[in-house]
This record gives sequence, C-alpha cells and structure tokens, in this order.
Amino acid sequence: MEEKELLELIDQYLLGRIKPDDLQRLEYLRKTNPDTELQVRQSIEAFNVIKYLRYKQLREKLRQIDNADEKSKTGFFGQRWLVMTILIILSFLGLWLWAIRHYDPASIAMRHFLKSSEINMMLYETKDVSVNDWTLANIAFRNKNFQEAIILFQPFLEDSLTETSTAAKWNILLSRFALGDTDIYWKEEMIVFQSTASEPYKSEALKLLQTLNSPFYKIFVLHLSPQLSALKPRLM
Repeated sequence: MEEKELLELIDQYLLGRIKPDDLQRLEYLRKTNPDTELQVRQSIEAFNVIKYLRYKQLREKLRQIDNADEKSKTGFFGQRWLVMTILIILSFLGLWLWAIRHYDPASIAMRHFLKSSEINMMLYETKDVSVNDWTLANIAFRNKNFQEAIILFQPFLEDSLTETSTAAKWNILLSRFALGDTDIYWKEEMIVFQSTASEPYKSEALKLLQTLNSPFYKIFVLHLSPQLSALKPRLM
C-alpha cells in the first residue's frame, strides 16, 4: 500500500468515517507491519493531543466568561451566545479547511491516478516513444509537475495500442484538471472520455465527474472557497 493511501486510511480512521472494509485493511496492516502500527499509534496520540489542547482552550475561555459573569450578570446570556457562536464558526472553518485540502485539484488528480497505466508499459517499446518516456511522464505526474507531464504524455495519444493512448489521455485530463484547466471544453472531453474509455479508466472518470457534481464540492470549493481564502493563511 502506498504511503498516500495509508495516510488517507488513517485520517478517515481518526475522524470516525472509515468504511468497514478499509478498517479491516488497516487493522490487518497494523497486525502484520510494525511500522504501520507505530505510524497509526503516533497519529492517534497526535490527534488526541490536538483534541486535548482544543478542549483546554475552550474550557479556559468558558472559565474566563464564568468569572466575568460573577462580576456582572448583565451580559450573561450575551456572553454564552458569543461562545456558542465562536464554537460554530471554528467548527465550520475546520470543516472548510478539510474540504479545501480534500478537494484540492492536485489532490483529486493524484487520487484518481491509476498505477495500472505504469505496469502495462513494461513490455512496450517503439521507435518513436519508449518505456523510458512513459516512466518520465509518470514521474513528472507523481511529482506534481503537471505541465511537464502533459508534454511527456502527448506523444502517446496517437499510439496504436488503444490501452496506451487511453491511459495517456486520462493522465493528460487529470494534469489539466490539477492545473485548473476545467473550462467547458475540458468537461466535454471528460464526458466523452467517460462514455468511450475502457475499464478501469471509465469507472475512474465517472467517479471524478460525480465528485465535481456533488453538492459538497460545489458549496465548499466553488462558492465558499473564493470568499474565505483570505482567512486561510491566518488559520494555517
């Protein structure tokens, strides 16, 4: 299992949103891999420390308000409402920051990248393009050098091997998405690709389109992100 996938499983586990199948996978890895067990335990400890520090901050804030209430009962209800408002705002901003990270175009592109497109090139070689060219393109993509990846994948689009050209087209679409090139033409290409591509690219394209059309993505990324982006440097 790749480090990126393992970190996603641990995040979902800590947030209490891990699927049963993924939980079984994680528990198996913890039992069979000491490094994974150590990483999970360290993540749990760090997560608990963060929760405890946040709890202490909120408890101290409430204590200060209670002390002020004893001196003056006039603003009792107003101060309570203020604390509740602050808690709601902090919760909302925490959710927003998670959504921005989860729905970052580069992160989405990396999650939909298919390892099979690398494996199937092992026996592939022509006079125009080679296994080495394909490897360099994949390295550029994995390093998030998406503009370079587009250029390196481009020669494979006209390849006689359908699977190779399909993989190249998918990786180019992902690279363009990561770079923010998601205009109407990109969406039209995605829809056409999803309807004509073979598996597993067809399923991955459908998942990506469903993500982009989800209400959660539209609300947090397309509408709220531009309005709240000015707050992000202060909160990070």
